[in-house]
Amino acid sequence: FTLAVVSGSLLFTSRAADYIALPAFTAKFVFMALAGLNMIVFHFVTQRTMKTWDVGRPVIGARIAGGLSLLFWSAIVLCARKVGFSL
Repeated sequence: FTLAVVSGSLLFTSRAADYIALPAFTAKFVFMALAGLNMIVFHFVTQRTMKTWDVGRPVIGARIAGGLSLLFWSAIVLCARKVGFSL
């Protein structure tokens, strides 16, 4: 994670004005914030019921959190690729 932050920051500072102007760049960070919020809600709300998951399927909240996580991270990857091909 530290390596990604450092390398991403260096890449961003090389052409900051160009990156900020791209809608895909902004969308990427919006999706990252949503993924972080999804993780926080999962860990502080849904995960509290984990002991009951040994019987049957996980609760609907866990399944929704997993689906949202897949959706958000897929969108992050797609936006990142769009940014890479936009400059």
